[in-house]
Amino acid sequence: AAIDKTGALASFSQYGAQTVDLGAPGVGVWSTTAFNGYSSYNGTSMATPHVTGAVALYASENAEATAAQIKNALLVGAVSTPSLSGKTLTAGRLDVQATLGVSPGADAFQPPSGGTGGGSTGGTADLSVTVSAGAKQKNGRTSVTVSWQGFAGSSVDVTRSGSTFSTANDGNLIESWSGSGTVTYKICETGSSSRCASGATDI
Repeated sequence: AAIDKTGALASFSQYGAQTVDLGAPGVGVWSTTAFNGYSSYNGTSMATPHVTGAVALYASENAEATAAQIKNALLVGAVSTPSLSGKTLTAGRLDVQATLGVSPGADAFQPPSGGTGGGSTGGTADLSVTVSAGAKQKNGRTSVTVSWQGFAGSSVDVTRSGSTFSTANDGNLIESWSGSGTVTYKICETGSSSRCASGATDI
C-alpha cells in the first residue's frame, strides 16, 4: 500500500487486510527520468522499490536467509500505523531499521489483534493511542512506536515511566527500550488532565 510522508494511506492506493502486507512511501517520491532529470511521482509503483531495497539490504547482511525468512523480517519489523489498521496484514508500514534487526531465525509474524497493535487502554472516546513493539534487535533493545489521533494543539504531553515531556503533535513517536515487561504511554493535550488517552504493549 502507498502512504504519504505523514503516514496517511494514499487515496489511490489498493489495500486489503489479508491481501496487502504493509505500507511504504508512495506519494511525492522523486525518481530519475530520461536525459539526466528527476521528477516526483505517486503510486504503489513508487512504494514497491522501497520494499525491494529493504529486501536487498537484509539479504546483504543475512546471506543465509531464505525468501520466507526475509519476508518474515519485513512483516515483524513493520511499525504500527493508524491509517493502515484493518487495511494491511501488519497494520503497519515498512521500517527498514527494525527489519534489519530481525534475525533470520525469528519467530513467525503474528498479525496484531484487531489490526491495531497494542491498542488504546482508556481515555476520552474521541482520542486514541496505539502502542506497539517491534522485534527485539540484535543489540537487545526493542523499538516501541506510539501513535495517536484526535488530539488538538501543536504539541502533546507524553507520560511514561513516571516522567512527562512535551513533543510535537504529529501523531507518532518512536523510542528504543531495553529489558522486558509492559510499557505504558499516556498522551494528553498540552496542559490538560482530562483530554488524555493511554496505550500499552509488552516488550
